[in-house]
Amino acid sequence: MVGLVIAFFVGLPRVPVFFSLLFTAFILIGIILVRTWKNNYLNEQAARFAKEKALEAQLATRHDAVVVQSTDPSDDTMAYLSTVLNSFIQALYAYVGTLLLYDDDKKRLTLAVSAVFDNDLPPIEKYSLAIGEEVAGRAAEAQKPIIFLDTEEESLPPNMKYEKYLSGTVLGIPLFSGEKLLGVLNIAKKAPFLQQDNPLTKSDLANIKALENELTRGILDFHLKKELEGIAISTVRALVKALQTKDPYTKHHSENVAWYSALVAKELNISSQDVRDIIFACQLHDLGKIAIDDAILTKKGPLNPQEWETMKTHPTLGEDMLKPISSLKQVATIIGQEHERYDGKGYPRGLKGKEILLTSQIVSVADAFDVITSKRSYKEAQSVEFALAEISRCSGSQFNPTAVHALIEAVNNNYSALKDFMGKSHDEGYVARQIQLILDSLN
Repeated sequence: MVGLVIAFFVGLPRVPVFFSLLFTAFILIGIILVRTWKNNYLNEQAARFAKEKALEAQLATRHDAVVVQSTDPSDDTMAYLSTVLNSFIQALYAYVGTLLLYDDDKKRLTLAVSAVFDNDLPPIEKYSLAIGEEVAGRAAEAQKPIIFLDTEEESLPPNMKYEKYLSGTVLGIPLFSGEKLLGVLNIAKKAPFLQQDNPLTKSDLANIKALENELTRGILDFHLKKELEGIAISTVRALVKALQTKDPYTKHHSENVAWYSALVAKELNISSQDVRDIIFACQLHDLGKIAIDDAILTKKGPLNPQEWETMKTHPTLGEDMLKPISSLKQVATIIGQEHERYDGKGYPRGLKGKEILLTSQIVSVADAFDVITSKRSYKEAQSVEFALAEISRCSGSQFNPTAVHALIEAVNNNYSALKDFMGKSHDEGYVARQIQLILDSLN
């Protein structure tokens, strides 16, 4: 190769041999420099890799800690986990810590809490990773701690698009209860955990082990709380089914109100979680009627004053039944406020205006819309147009004007589907499918 280069330049016409040799020498020097740089780079990478593996082995020694069992689940587990993470991240002099929880059904890790001690960094948005993705996913896949001393993009494995807010030295530590993966802890430090060849200090290892134990305790609390809430919610659903057996109208009414409320909520562009809460509240909004006498629930004709006072207790009864379930606190409040009026003349508390949740006021107009357009034991069904006119007439008194306007928009935008639904008999699951379509469209 070198001979060909020399021959080429020597053979050029009217070019002195001296300059040809000089140019060739520059090329050879360049080749030598590139090769030297490449060899140094590869040696550095090999040394970094060996150091990482040695540190991972050292980190593995802190797994002699027993798994802490949970006996006292907290009502505010996420706040507890956040407090723990904040405290230990400061103790480790790190600048970012994240805790991702593992969903065994979806086989994904999702950010639960984070601690950031860097004013230049934006808030960390919720994200999820598959097993094997990035540092957290790789730690979960390896089932042991992993460490990266340098998170610059070119030094990372090819399948890793590292979290944009982490840099410097990063640890990924999987959290287990026995053999069950609970989640992964990420810790990032701009200054490395070690200087030159110094290992992690005993203080670092002690802090990391303590952090693992506390987070494991908190996650076990979280899972136990979810399991208990699942049982409670199943019990509530069973009560609703019992109510529907007593009063078959209730089932269709609750589903209809959930559908109409979701359409109104979408018009107002409220959060996805609020839409979910509204739908669930509608499905449970007559829960308190389980304690109302059958004779009142199924009476043909208007209620007398005493019966009406009894009926007016059902929002509070339903709210009180749901309040102990922490994940349904907002749903419980929506149910408790559904029969309040915008002008303060409603029940059970006489709230008015902005004192009433917008979500409750959405359910209120949707409830009225279904009552007017449905046939009941004491009245015939009215038209969509009549219902909108009547609700508009009560805008600003009984109903929130914003909710009324959104109802009108929702009906106009879905007029054909609503007219078709009210004018024909549909299969039992028609409304449930409409609700599911809306749920599927949420983020």
